[in-house]
Amino acid sequence: MALIQQRLAEGRIAGQTWRMPLAKPDPSRSKNPLRWACVSDPATELALRLHISRAIAPIESRACRIGDDVVCGGRVKSGGTLAGWSQAYPNYLRDRQVGVVADVLQGPSWWALGKADIQSFYPSLSKEVICVGLADSGVADELIEPIRTLLTELSDLWGIKGLPIGPEWSPVLANTALFRLDEDLQAAGIRHTRWIDDVAFVFDGPGWDDARTLFEASLSRLGLEPNTWKYGYTTDRAEALAEFVDPVIAEMKKASPQDAKVQHAVSVYHELAQSDLPHPTRLRFTVGFLATQGVADVVASVVDRPDLLAIAPRQFGNYFARLLQNRVADLDLDWLVERSTAAPTEREAVGQLHLLRACCQAPSRWTRQHAEAFARCAANEKVPQPVRCWAVMAHASTQHFKPSVAVERAEGTGDTHLQRAWTIALSKTAGGRKVRHAAKRLQALPDCAPAAQMVLQAA
Repeated sequence: MALIQQRLAEGRIAGQTWRMPLAKPDPSRSKNPLRWACVSDPATELALRLHISRAIAPIESRACRIGDDVVCGGRVKSGGTLAGWSQAYPNYLRDRQVGVVADVLQGPSWWALGKADIQSFYPSLSKEVICVGLADSGVADELIEPIRTLLTELSDLWGIKGLPIGPEWSPVLANTALFRLDEDLQAAGIRHTRWIDDVAFVFDGPGWDDARTLFEASLSRLGLEPNTWKYGYTTDRAEALAEFVDPVIAEMKKASPQDAKVQHAVSVYHELAQSDLPHPTRLRFTVGFLATQGVADVVASVVDRPDLLAIAPRQFGNYFARLLQNRVADLDLDWLVERSTAAPTEREAVGQLHLLRACCQAPSRWTRQHAEAFARCAANEKVPQPVRCWAVMAHASTQHFKPSVAVERAEGTGDTHLQRAWTIALSKTAGGRKVRHAAKRLQALPDCAPAAQMVLQAA
């Protein structure tokens, strides 16, 4: 791990990212109705998470001082991953923000609700603002400079402006920039709650003009601009609730007991699946909820309409991972592998990547033919590189993976990202003489040396 940190600090681990369309229809963007997301290959993702993990403690400490009901998005929980942290349950955090506003709206002191948003937030964040936010949060200078180098690399090498949309660490860094906004609003006595760049204000009297003025002034100091098209203000209680709380999702949450809630969610899902243009937020929430319950009712519709995967890729990935872990009999493994390993269109690639990540969760369920399909996908040059890297990880997660294959594939490709993926794949299997021998051979490849060293330490 120390070697990976050192290589990252020296700028010798290039952060390969991949810009892909995330299917989220937006009628207001007629020329490009898709939002863009970025994912990194497994080795780069590991290096980034390891590096940022060292800054998590002071960042979370500042967020707690501001208040959990204010900073709702981009929070983390410790443990459970190699880097020592993971995303803190996003649905729970979003429910917290909704709950804060809903409680106020239904209370006796409520008077008005305001909503505000930031224009092109992630792409507009400068690395200087992020680094100042890290310093203000108490992150040590020796940690800030490598992060600055990383952000510069994303910009110079891959054309990523600001922060990429997609990686789990992006909202963590984004929060550090907006903590100053939170503190400005709190110092002025303006009550608000924030989900990354979506801010809701609640008032017990007139105050929207003052809040909006301070919001814009604070953003200006951060080099950001408000998205005035998303400004909203109302003194009508029913209108405020309908604006902030999706009625379909709210009805789903109210259903009781749990069996009734599940049945209601299944019904909502099938209505969405039959729609020509499903509501993205409702689809993601519903699939995310059904994933936590391990309900198999979604499988058939996804087989018939694989385009749904592009609308809620991460949620469907989590859903199939849960079904694989629960060994659900209705799941067609042949279809899942075929869908995960076919050469995708640009729109399909995000969903395919998350399906491959799900396939890594069930090593005992894959046949030799399945393992060979993952390996063919990893070698297929028509498949986008990050998908190929996750195909490597899926192949390594099967019981048919051999360390000698990782060495052969890594030494036989000139692609450094695939080389690193095959090296990290060694960590997916039980340690032993063959794994140590393979890792020592791969240490001879300069770009594989940090990952190989990590495998040797674990073995």
